[in-house]
Order: sequence, then C-alpha cells, then structure tokens
Amino acid sequence: MRGMARVRSSVASPTATPARSAPAWPWLLLALFIAAWAWRFFYLRRLAHSQLAGSLNADSLCYWEWSAFLLRVGPMGRNPFYMGPLYPYVLALLRLVFKDAMGSVLLVQATWGAAATVLIADAARRLTRPAAGLAIGMLVAGYQMAVFFDGLVLMESLLFFIESLLLWVVVRESWTAPRRAALAGAGVLIGLLAQGRATASALLIPLALLIFQGASGARDAARRVALVLAVYAAVCAPAAIRNYAVSGEWIPFTYNLGFNLFVGNNPEAIGSYVGVAAGDYAPIQHHDPNQDGGMDGDGRSYLRAVTGIAFGPTASSRFWAERATTWARTHPIETLRLAAFKLAMMWNRREYSQIEDIDEFRVVLGPIGLPFVGRFAFLGALALAGLVFAWRAGGRARFAIGYLAVMTLAIAPFFVTDRYRVHLVPAAALLAAFAIAEALRLIRTRTRAATITLGAGLAVGIAVVNLPLPSLDTARPAWDMACDLGDRWLTRSRPDLAIPEYEKAIDIERAVRLRGSQTPAGKQAHAELYLHYGTAQLLLGRVDASVESYARAEQLAPGAAPVAAALMEADAAAGRFDRARDLCARIGMPASEAALGLIRKASVSASVNQLPAAERLLLGAMALDSTQTMARRALIRLYVQTRRFDEARAALRRARAAGYGGGGAYAYEALIAAAQGDVKRARRALDRVEPAALAADPALGEIVEYVRGVIQLAGGGAR
Repeated sequence: MRGMARVRSSVASPTATPARSAPAWPWLLLALFIAAWAWRFFYLRRLAHSQLAGSLNADSLCYWEWSAFLLRVGPMGRNPFYMGPLYPYVLALLRLVFKDAMGSVLLVQATWGAAATVLIADAARRLTRPAAGLAIGMLVAGYQMAVFFDGLVLMESLLFFIESLLLWVVVRESWTAPRRAALAGAGVLIGLLAQGRATASALLIPLALLIFQGASGARDAARRVALVLAVYAAVCAPAAIRNYAVSGEWIPFTYNLGFNLFVGNNPEAIGSYVGVAAGDYAPIQHHDPNQDGGMDGDGRSYLRAVTGIAFGPTASSRFWAERATTWARTHPIETLRLAAFKLAMMWNRREYSQIEDIDEFRVVLGPIGLPFVGRFAFLGALALAGLVFAWRAGGRARFAIGYLAVMTLAIAPFFVTDRYRVHLVPAAALLAAFAIAEALRLIRTRTRAATITLGAGLAVGIAVVNLPLPSLDTARPAWDMACDLGDRWLTRSRPDLAIPEYEKAIDIERAVRLRGSQTPAGKQAHAELYLHYGTAQLLLGRVDASVESYARAEQLAPGAAPVAAALMEADAAAGRFDRARDLCARIGMPASEAALGLIRKASVSASVNQLPAAERLLLGAMALDSTQTMARRALIRLYVQTRRFDEARAALRRARAAGYGGGGAYAYEALIAAAQGDVKRARRALDRVEPAALAADPALGEIVEYVRGVIQLAGGGAR
C-alpha cells in the first residue's frame, strides 16, 4: 500500500517541486494572448497584400471547395472520407458565419492559434514555474510554423489548438481521482483529433497509462478508461456511420491508409512526400470542384486510367497497401532504414514542405516568427534536454512524453512533412519548459549533478536535431519556388508576371538535373510547368510559343487530357479551327465547355491589355460553338473599346443572325452609338431595352448605365 501511495503521489504532483502561483499570472496570459494574436494579425495583413493571398492548391483547395460543397448540398455529402472531415466541416461553419470571407476565416484561425499559446503557457506553468511558462508561451507565440499554418487553409491550425487544449486538460487534472468531465473531455478531444488524422487515436495509449498509474486498482482504472473510450467512440461513430451510408463500405475514419503507406514505402520513397504512380506515367488529372470527402485526390481516376479497373474506396486503399507491403517484404533492410530515417526527420531542424513552403513565404513576406528561437532547431533541442526532468515530474509530464513518442512512431510507416511535425510542438514545448525551469534553478543553486544532466541533455538534443540528414538537392527548392510563384501570378490573372518565374524554373532544370525528374511523378511536375507556362504565353498572344510549350508538356505526360485541351485552345486561337474541333472530339470535351474556357482566357488577356490575344480567343470560341452568344457580346465590347465601330456593328449583325435579339441586342446597339457620340441613336436604342432583358442578363446593366452617362454628359441632345 505504501508503494501504491508513492506512485499516486507522483501522479498527483505535477512536478517534483510544485509550481508557485503568481497573482499576476492571468494578466500575463492575457498579454501573451494579445501579443500572439497581434503578431498573427499583422502577418495576415502582409499576406493579404501579396501574390500569395487567396491562391489555394492541393489540400487547401480541396478543403475550401469541400466546405463550399457542404454548404450547397448539405452536411451529409455524397462521398466517403478520403481525408479527415473535421476541418472542412468547421470551415463550412465558419464560411456560413462570415459569408465566405477567407480573410475572416484566417483571423479565426489566428485567434485559436493565440489561444493555443495561452493553453501551452499555462500548462507549462502548472508543470514547472511561472517564469518557465511565460518563456515557453513567448516561444510558441512566435513559433514560425505555428504562425505559418494559422495563415493557411489547412487543418494544422485547428489540430494544433485541440492538441494544446488536450494537454492543458490533462495537466490541470488530478489523476488519482479524475473528474468524469475531465475523462470525457479527453475522450472528446482525442476523438476530434482522430477526425483530422486517424493516427491521433494513438494518444489513447499514453492517456490509458496515465489513468492506470493514478488509479487505486485495476477495476477502477478499467472503468475510467472505458468512459474515455466510450466518449471517443461516440465522437468517431457519426463519421463511420455516414461513410457506410454513402458508400456501403465500412470505413471507420478515412480510406487513405493504403495510399499514404505506399508513399512511404516504394522504390522512389525518400522519407518525405513524393508523388507516386501505379504504371509507367502519371497523367495530369482533371480537378472536379463538385466533390467532397477529398475524393478528387484519392487517385482512383488515375488507377482507372492506368489499370482499366474502377476501384472502390476500400479496394483502392488495399491496392496501394498491397504494393507497399510487397515492396517492404522484398526490401526489409531498406524498409527499416527508411523507418529510422523518418524518425530522425521528425526531430531534425529541417522542415520538409508538402503543400506550402515556408521559405517561399519568407522570401515574399519577410519574417513569419521569431528568428532562431522560433524554429524547431531550438525547440527540439530544449525538449530533448527537458525529457529527463519531465520524467521525474510524474504522470502528467510523462503523458507529454508519451504523446511525443506515439505521435513520432505513428509517422514511421508513412512519410514526414512539416504538416505532421508541427503536431509535436505543443508537447515538445512542455518538455522544453522543464529545461528552461531547470536552467533558471541552476542560476541560483549551481548544483553540479543537475548541471551535468542538463548540459548532457542539451548536447544530445543539439546533436539529434542537427543530424546531417540529406535534404532535397539544392536546386530543387529554387525550382519549386519559381514554379509556385508563377502559378500564383497566373491564378491572379497576371500572366505577364508569371512568365519570368516559369522561365527561372526552366533555366534551373536546363542547368542541373533535378533529382527524381525522370520518375513518373517528376515528369508530371515538369509537364505541369510547361502546361502553365504555355497558358501564360497564350494569354499574352504568343500562340506559337504556347504551342511549343504544350508540345513539351505532352512529351512528358502523354495522354493527359488537360494538355490536349490546352493544345486545342492554342489551335483555336491560331485560327486552326478544324484541328481544334478534332482535338475537342478526341478528348470528349463538349464544344460549349471548350468555348467557355476560351472566353475565360480572353477575359484574362483583356485584363492585362492584351486585346489582340483576347480577340483571337473569342473568335476561336465562336468557331468551336456557333451558338455561343457570350463570346459574340464580348467581341462587340472589345471592338468598341478599340474604336473599331464598323466591326462592332458587323459583329452585332452576326449575333442577331445567330439568335441574339431583343433588349440585349438593343443595349449593344446603344453602346456602339454612344461610343461614337451618336446620342440620338443611342437613346432610341436604349428605349427599346426591356426590363426583362436586364433582369435576365445583369451584365447589360453596366452597358445601360454607361450609355445613360454618355447621354447625360451630352445634355440629352441630338448629335
């Protein structure tokens, strides 16, 4: 019994030396929250005024469109979850409240990011002392990756907050007699984390160990663990039931296990994320915004293209899992080496980017967080140095150690990215607080044994985070950055600024051979570069250059539908209408869809004052779809803008002959007359524009207002 009492005492006391209370502590936490939020606010201001603002890709785009889909069709959705559903559902709620304003959504993320800082600081204070808690709170407030993810449409910011809340709940509770609310709260939080990433379910292990360590007996511990598991299951059950309802397949969380396993275990695996292929090439796929569940990125359309088999969700996961396990069985040494390598990567100073690269954001925006102390090189070394002291402090501190252990080990079968490693930070910060607290104590006591222990821990921590792990070849980050900045400018309808970035990337790949460029995924990445570069050229009217770039993309990704569609658009813009129609038919694209694509591109060309290019694109749209009135109207406006009034009237006659009549046609007749200064004729035509036509076509309203303005300036008189 005395031995059990000692164990229970160890669990009850958060530290060997209980933390001293500070009357000013709540005010310090408030100041910390304001500082953390203010830094994030001004970071978001800088972001909003850069070319990086609002352009989403990969998972960010998926989450944004998934949330929009939920708002359109309802929360049930249509597809099983390939990606964790927590964030897109929260995002849908935020968009409903803030009327789709992305800036407001990011401000909410900044708010819960600042709240996470406070939770970690208070948990660190409870485990150690106020000075250490405040120091670690300041570190987390300016931790670069935390600030970075608060500014992205990714689940990391939300999960970081929930993880911080979980640690705070655990640290503030007495686990010799935990309240039911604390047990249920921990189960809820781990269940929510599992709805972000299923691997977070592993956090039940250190929580169960903490409960057993503090319980008076096995039956008491089992009852408490059962409560946690019941609440956890209740949180997770709706998603599993919903998956079964929409797919008829049992998918407890998501069906991305097999694919993620193959990314980490295949002949091209490098430890971090790398694109994979099932066949000899990786075709560029269509993006469908009208999907939920992350289905657009599950690879099933790709598998159908290269294998001819229409895989179901769980079948596709099994396909990838079987390939991964087959490779692991036949390459056991390489598999173990990769696993060890990934564990080291999780604690290395480098950040392995996947969706967005923080280095690119630093180049464009400047500082993102605190220099040096706001990076993992500092935090990771401190956390490892504090590990011994945290272990001595008892059960709650050991939960943080267990948290780090299971979250690190859960990554080993898969791959390492900055998105995964940031989730070590809340618990690592608590361990770092022990190192800080011990350093502060040694300033006063100068105990030799403790000094040696802390010094040895720091030496080990510094050595681990600075292990000389291989990184991407030096040219690759520069190539990735140039491609991405080009894509950002192209997304913002600035092909003139995109082209120099694409040309930087092309110069890099011509100067050096990038690692992995000959793999199927590498060829796809290079094909996308030439595809986007050709599009930028086309928008600026450089048709021949665009065709040359598209041809290069086709060599790299043969059979890719987006490349064929781009070649079709270039042929249409060059006046090669028969070839354009043939390509359209070959890829199965309706003429109306092809015409709309050309019209959108014409709008971009016009926005950068490339009017000849816009004209060619509009003519191509009309050639592909003779019933297309949108292109005809745009062409009339373009002719008026360039004061080619005879051509504008001829275009209007052709539009009327093609069936565009009534009030809309009279509005364009009034536009031509007003631009020529023929006020009398403009007024007569304007009088024939029916209100119904304006209601049917809101764009006519701008034309009518312009004509009325011309008439008013002319005093309403005749010419």
